[in-house]
Amino acid sequence: MATVAQWRGGQIIREILFMRELPAEEAPRPAAHPTLTLTNPDNEGLRRTVGVYPGWTRAIHGSALGSRTVTFTKWEKGLIAEQ
Repeated sequence: MATVAQWRGGQIIREILFMRELPAEEAPRPAAHPTLTLTNPDNEGLRRTVGVYPGWTRAIHGSALGSRTVTFTKWEKGLIAEQ
């Protein structure tokens, strides 16, 4: 995913999102443990603050600019429902 935004007066006035969901065989496989993991069991404030929706986990792998991988996982009853 990539975002291009046009700013004016400290506010975004136009935003364009480019995204394509990768099939499982194309998705990168992180080799190390996540650099950062955010999980939101059911907290609307956390969703507003960091963008992790209730029931989802966001795991960020890597720290170098341009080489980070983010995995979004939705959990239901302790099982992965969507990734």
